[in-house]
Amino acid sequence: MKRVGRPPLPYAVRHVTINMKAEHYLKMRRKGINMSKEINGFLDKRFNFSICPACYTEDDLSVERCAKCAGRVLFCQNLRCKRFESAQLRECAEVGYSITGVLQYACTDAEFAGSPSI
Repeated sequence: MKRVGRPPLPYAVRHVTINMKAEHYLKMRRKGINMSKEINGFLDKRFNFSICPACYTEDDLSVERCAKCAGRVLFCQNLRCKRFESAQLRECAEVGYSITGVLQYACTDAEFAGSPSI
């Protein structure tokens, strides 16, 4: 018996609905671009620390390891990036938000750099 539908993918998938700009949808539809493949490609790059989530550049990136937990931290070195030379992504454990709304991590900046916490 012949299988109906798309062939199985080599990874687990979830069906989700996204809100995409109509102009992007129409362009991709006209060009026959596989939207799922395009979105998954972007997300793979983002979570593999190979694209800046602020300016979307793949160049001028620096990935360092936290001295305390060995988690990866991505820094963007693109001069035009609004978050130039600040941590874009961190794998250090998140502990919540400060009163000012800044995400806090279990590893302090000093511990990340290798200095003991005071």
